[in-house]
Amino acid sequence: MMMGPVIRQIEYIYNGVKSSSRKLPQGEKKRHYMVMRMEDVDACCIRMFECFLEAAPQLVLQIYILMHNDAAETWIIEGIRAAAILSSWASLSWSMVAYQKALRFSHEDKENISIPGMIFKFLWRACEIGPRVICLGLFAALFHEVVFFVVGAHWIFMSSWLFCQKTRFYQNRCEERFFNIVCGYVLVFCFLNVRDGRTRYRMLIFYIIIYVENWTMMGFWFYFTDDKSAWFYIPTFFVVSLGVILQLIFQLLYYRFFHPLGSGAIPCCPPQGEYTCYQSLCHELDPDELNYVENEHTTAV
Repeated sequence: MMMGPVIRQIEYIYNGVKSSSRKLPQGEKKRHYMVMRMEDVDACCIRMFECFLEAAPQLVLQIYILMHNDAAETWIIEGIRAAAILSSWASLSWSMVAYQKALRFSHEDKENISIPGMIFKFLWRACEIGPRVICLGLFAALFHEVVFFVVGAHWIFMSSWLFCQKTRFYQNRCEERFFNIVCGYVLVFCFLNVRDGRTRYRMLIFYIIIYVENWTMMGFWFYFTDDKSAWFYIPTFFVVSLGVILQLIFQLLYYRFFHPLGSGAIPCCPPQGEYTCYQSLCHELDPDELNYVENEHTTAV
């Protein structure tokens, strides 16, 4: 019934009031405070999924309609359409920032994201989602149903990758797999980290795949489109290129200066272990698995 965020916000307010009540013992107030923070995480997570299930396809559809709409529109209609595109784009970017902020706030051992950090994170996400949506929209406008095969293949690959990471959000295995599939859909548009630890290798693999897909779709559109004489033909290339450059700049600035760990706390070249790359891309090895791998390696040698 689409009431999940509303119910969690009500529970968030209820537990927040209880946590500040003077009539309850300290232990009970702390319990309500922890529940309040977890309800905030759940609400932000649901809003994020709702944005990507609703706003992301609408953005691609809006670009598709713009490419196929030859009729002249009034400036009011064009303004409304531009406002809808910008609001959907902003809501997608902000949903990622709000979820990450709530997630860090729910853990007592993690520092909160500062306001400058939220600004740079929002700009990073906006410059990441924008070019991706433009490429998908232009490709869909020219090749129609083929875009579903591109998105579907990417979705399946990303969901399988999340399976390999062995996330632990649910006790039930089926619920965990379903959650991975939904997160895999979010990864169609932007990067979503679902595990603690070093994320640079996961980001590197993800962005290589995204950039290859984006420029492949843009290349096909540039070569086969009939709009080579249109005013947006060349500017589209510069907009997508500028978005990629700005994304990398904002992302590097965020991690270098505005990450909650502190300015310069994340080194550019951290020390590497024997299984660092594998554990970053897939999952951290348990002690039993680590001993098994080392024994197999010794036996092979």
